Amino acid sequence: MLPNHVSCQVQEQCEKECVLLKELERLRLHLVAVEEGYTQEALSTEEQVKELQNKLAQAEERIKNSSTAYTSAKLV
Repeated sequence: MLPNHVSCQVQEQCEKECVLLKELERLRLHLVAVEEGYTQEALSTEEQVKELQNKLAQAEERIKNSSTAYTSAKLV
């Protein structure tokens, strides 16, 4: 059997390891949560960019059609 002080050291090391493993798991879960938040934000931003690009294309098409109609009316 181990001497008493060695047994205490082993027990202390086991307790420290347990605390560190819990902290590691907490940090891992936090990292996953933060990563998910950034991913959702990036997806949302990407969707907004697509919507704005579509609106811009529609506005450019209306301007083009308006300009063509103006030019045609001016020629008549």
